[in-house]
Amino acid sequence: MSNSSAAPTSPAPMPGVARPAIRVVTVAYHCGEGIRGLLQSLPEASRQAIHTVVVDNSENCDTAVAALCQEFGAEYRSLPDNPGFGAGNNFGSDFGGSEPWLLFANPDLRLTPGAVDTLIAAAEAHPMAAIIGPALVDETGTRYPTGRSFPYISIGIGHALLGRVWPGNPWTRRYWGSAWRGTDAVEVDWVSGACILIRRSDWEQLGGFDPAYFMYFEDVDLAWRARRFLGRGALFVGSAVAIHEQGATTGNKTLGAGQKRNLRVLQAHHDSARIFLDRLYVNQPFALPLLMLISWGLRLRYRVLARR
Repeated sequence: MSNSSAAPTSPAPMPGVARPAIRVVTVAYHCGEGIRGLLQSLPEASRQAIHTVVVDNSENCDTAVAALCQEFGAEYRSLPDNPGFGAGNNFGSDFGGSEPWLLFANPDLRLTPGAVDTLIAAAEAHPMAAIIGPALVDETGTRYPTGRSFPYISIGIGHALLGRVWPGNPWTRRYWGSAWRGTDAVEVDWVSGACILIRRSDWEQLGGFDPAYFMYFEDVDLAWRARRFLGRGALFVGSAVAIHEQGATTGNKTLGAGQKRNLRVLQAHHDSARIFLDRLYVNQPFALPLLMLISWGLRLRYRVLARR
């Protein structure tokens, strides 16, 4: 990307100091102090040297984020045109960089001690896995269903219609799978982009996240492309744990009385769903009528939710 409006705030490695083996990239948007937990958790998450890059997609420099980067030795970069979550991560990854491992983590995430090393060990033990993700839990320890199936039409429609009102329906169970409940390393279709580990070589061969997705589904798309073009899949690692405050950085948390939905986030979710389904069923004419119906349904759903 051509935008490079901020210089690093962390010093270059001194002679004789080991170069970082891991680059952690996080994209912040009006996060303020919300990123502190992630930065605090990184030193204990791995015994290897880490270089952290914080990409600030806020319209203006978030001074609190910049100050925290300076406090924790992270590199701060401003990207005020806000090209989206995936594009921000691409900007922070530096294609052609030196670190062999890349970890992409949401700013409202906290990594538990040893989590990154556990992910790397699992990746090395499963070389056919291109994308590796941990178990995600909330503040109470309740697990979030990452490590899911691709949203094929055969299960996606049932999940979309019934997931909120009947979480135990058979389509949602198939979409969520069961790997996320355990502690084993299990091959899955995709893992949540809230926290993913990938080899730099694979990342650069895939071209990073597709910037066509402003937000949402960029993680699903990355895993789909890894399977299609690299012949390798995703791995859920239940023994590595990250604590995630779901939706804290998108304005999409559970709404309280008098609060309004973040319509840009809602629109992005529906737009991204349409883009991915069109790609998933490319050159499959039988699916075209259903895709048109789904597209119409997503637009209708947006209008209904936007009025609430």
